Amino acid sequence: MENQENTSTATEAGADAPVVESSVKFAPGTIGVKKKFNFKQRTVKDESGKEVDKLPKQPSLEVMLPVPTAEAVIAVLSQPDTVTVTVNGETKEVANTQKSLILDYIYQIIFDQAKSQLDAVIDSFGSDKTKQVSVSDLDYDKLSLAYIASIPPARRGAVAISDEEWKEFFADYGNVMSQGAGKTKVQIENHIKILERPRNYRAKKDLLSVMRDQLNLYAQLATNLEDFTVQYQRLQDQLTRFIEEEDKIDITAL
Repeated sequence: MENQENTSTATEAGADAPVVESSVKFAPGTIGVKKKFNFKQRTVKDESGKEVDKLPKQPSLEVMLPVPTAEAVIAVLSQPDTVTVTVNGETKEVANTQKSLILDYIYQIIFDQAKSQLDAVIDSFGSDKTKQVSVSDLDYDKLSLAYIASIPPARRGAVAISDEEWKEFFADYGNVMSQGAGKTKVQIENHIKILERPRNYRAKKDLLSVMRDQLNLYAQLATNLEDFTVQYQRLQDQLTRFIEEEDKIDITAL
């Protein structure tokens, strides 16, 4: 396959703004795919960790990325697990790192989905301290690539969300709901209190339904939802699961 040259263009604001062109030559076996990068506002902290300044948010950036073609991936996966290399005149067998890289990512996808299943099971235990998760709780039919591919990307696996990322999401939620929906400071504080620990309110389905509506409203009003897709979808899934789950009655209380 010959080198492919991809050209991306960016136009500045204004009717007569000049068009700035840039061309990138990609290696054989790859194609150019346009990707938009969004950047969060950065903060400056002192030695004690206290925030002392906020830096301007970098503008979004669209770039062409070299992505391997399906044929190139198939070619790598068809190779043996080890390859022969010569280093300093010495020939030896080493692991096929390209093949391992692809297979490792596939393994991670399945692992994340299994982790997500088990986390959901643990959530279903509620406050019951006697229950314990086990291998029998895994639904292996839902660990196939065919099934995982049918799940919307934002809902796949058990992507970890850091405390800082949650803090940034709730700050954005507060700003959007204040400016776009006219919510008061007290209302927003109440919203965030529930969204931070939705499982604490799982018995109050009416309340969770209201919060799901508010979360949908936030998504409609947010101008940078792509920055918080994982957090938003995680909360949507949790709220929906708690709303739709059947009420469990403890027979020992009867």
